[in-house]
Amino acid sequence: NNLVRSGEVGGETVLGITVLTAPVTLPDGTHALEIESVTKNGPGDKAGVCGGDFLVSADGEALMD
Repeated sequence: NNLVRSGEVGGETVLGITVLTAPVTLPDGTHALEIESVTKNGPGDKAGVCGGDFLVSADGEALMD
């Protein structure tokens, strides 16, 4: 177990979402990725993310300029 061995959890972050590959421009000019689907009971679902939502940033950083 990485947490016990190193005090850290490694690996990739899993959101449990699928996004459409083509970015969209929202009416306010923000670039975003549209969420196509959300894995039932996954992290995104538990956070209230729904298909049709738009992802505009991650960790406070815009996804695209």
